[in-house]
Amino acid sequence: MPPEIPLRSQFDYISEHNIVNLSRQRDLTKIVYLNLFNNKIKRITNLEGLPNLSTLILSFNEIEEIEGLNNNPLLKKLELNHNFIR
Repeated sequence: MPPEIPLRSQFDYISEHNIVNLSRQRDLTKIVYLNLFNNKIKRITNLEGLPNLSTLILSFNEIEEIEGLNNNPLLKKLELNHNFIR
C-alpha cells in the first residue's frame, strides 16, 4: 500500500498573517526560507515584513500574476513552476 500524503493548507492568498500561522514564527524578519508548495494559493500580497527572505517556493499553486514581492531585496530564488502565470 502506498504511503498516505497529508493534505496541505489551502489559501486563496498568502499574506504575513498566514505566514505567522504556518511558521509559528512571530518575528518575520527571521524567515529566510519559505516553502508554500501545493497550497492552492491564488495571490501573493504584502510580504514586506519578510525583508530577509532569500528563497520562496510557490510551485504547484494557482497563481496567475506575480505581485507583492517588490520589497524583498534579498530574494534570490523564486520557484513558480506549475502555476497559471501567463
